[in-house]
Amino acid sequence: MLFISAEFIFLFLPVFLAGYFALGRVVGPNAAWFVVAASLLFYAWWDYPQLAILLLSTGVNFAIYLRMRMAGSDGARRGLLIGGLAFNLGLLGYFKYAGFLSSIMSSAMGWPAVEARSAWLPLGISFFTFTQIMFLVDIHRDSRRDISFRDFLAFVAFFPHLIAGPLLHHHRIIPQMTRAETYCWNSAAVAAGLTLFIIGFFKKTVIADSLAAHAELVFAAADKGVAIPPPAAWSAALSYTFQLYFDFSAYCDMALGLARMINIRMPINFYSPYKATSIRDFWRRWHITLSFFLRNYLYIPLGGNRGSWLRRYGNLFATMLLGGLWHGAGWTFLAWGAIHGLYLVINHVWRDAGLRLPSLLGWAVTFLAVVIAWVVFRAETIAGAGVMLGAMSGLGASAVMQASTALLPTTRDLAWIAGAAFIAFVLPNAMQFTWLYRPGLNVTRASLRDDFGAVLMLWRPILPWALAMSALALVGFVAALNRQVDVKFLYFQF
Repeated sequence: MLFISAEFIFLFLPVFLAGYFALGRVVGPNAAWFVVAASLLFYAWWDYPQLAILLLSTGVNFAIYLRMRMAGSDGARRGLLIGGLAFNLGLLGYFKYAGFLSSIMSSAMGWPAVEARSAWLPLGISFFTFTQIMFLVDIHRDSRRDISFRDFLAFVAFFPHLIAGPLLHHHRIIPQMTRAETYCWNSAAVAAGLTLFIIGFFKKTVIADSLAAHAELVFAAADKGVAIPPPAAWSAALSYTFQLYFDFSAYCDMALGLARMINIRMPINFYSPYKATSIRDFWRRWHITLSFFLRNYLYIPLGGNRGSWLRRYGNLFATMLLGGLWHGAGWTFLAWGAIHGLYLVINHVWRDAGLRLPSLLGWAVTFLAVVIAWVVFRAETIAGAGVMLGAMSGLGASAVMQASTALLPTTRDLAWIAGAAFIAFVLPNAMQFTWLYRPGLNVTRASLRDDFGAVLMLWRPILPWALAMSALALVGFVAALNRQVDVKFLYFQF
């Protein structure tokens, strides 16, 4: 079930909200069981056999937590942690990476080729696995926390974040789920959450999906080895750059909005990443919860900034390489992680040398670097990425002369790119827009900064904004009804 589907918006969500607040008035925090039931139904709606994987994962992790609480020594807790990590990474590895590893082995041994990608990848497995890894690591550090199975299952399976994030940290979410006031109707919270949901709905159905067709056409041709005209390569690269942002951030806006409707604040995951003035700044704004995980649960345990400069930069590069692999089982994802690892190493060397770029130049260099890396991320093959990057750089001009003009961007394609760029570069983001009603965790007054000087438009539950949001929703519904193909979120099966 997709957030943008009619069955979710007109059936699941109204029934869920009615049941949530009705039960909350009677049983208080025990209404968390209703959250569990709704979340499991939401997950099973897509492919109900996959529900067994989710329940197995949560059951084993909670059992390990209980054993950790009863363990009498640090060594025993450490052994349980290692076992828990092995289970989680083994489950993730089997479903997500077994095909990729088999294809590598087949190629190395000269065996017949096998499919590199898993044909049955459980929805959201990367997200609920990493969420539980953070949980076990933190419990290993402090096993005194008393958490019920109800609250643990509600936390892990919480349907707004379950499929594509953000990654949740238990100490920030579970306490919210145990408060009686969380289950009480709050008109301002519902209005603010609905506004965020509509913004995300519009970003997905109108902006992201409108950018998808041109990017799909050109990248598919490149993966087949077709010569790509430079204008088509650049327009497709930019289309995908904005498509990915508006698609993924749309999901997260809708997820935060759904949680906000029921008085739960989740961490923000995007904060105008294409306004970043360095790669380091970019990763503070893009997929923020993944950056938190990579820094605190991978980079720092590897040694972080301790040791020699070679060790520090090696830790940084290895962290991003594994971050690339987290996104998918394929050489292009590994290459993308390696590129961003190299970018960050260069950024740190530059900064350690005391060098600085003017903000505008830093932004331009950063955005160009990000676009180039997205080309590798989007391509199905390394060869396809090479075709695209070669066309963007102007190499192979003689072959390009024979490229099909059907790949060139239309006026409509260019208009969508320009419109998406204006929104991403100039307008306030959804977190700034709804700041007065605290849409997510860690949204402070400092978050109101607007990097490019636009006048902030603060949302309030008043008639003009209600009419504006209704208009956005209507346009989004019309766009959704006119879809020619079945559209999913890009991060739906990571």
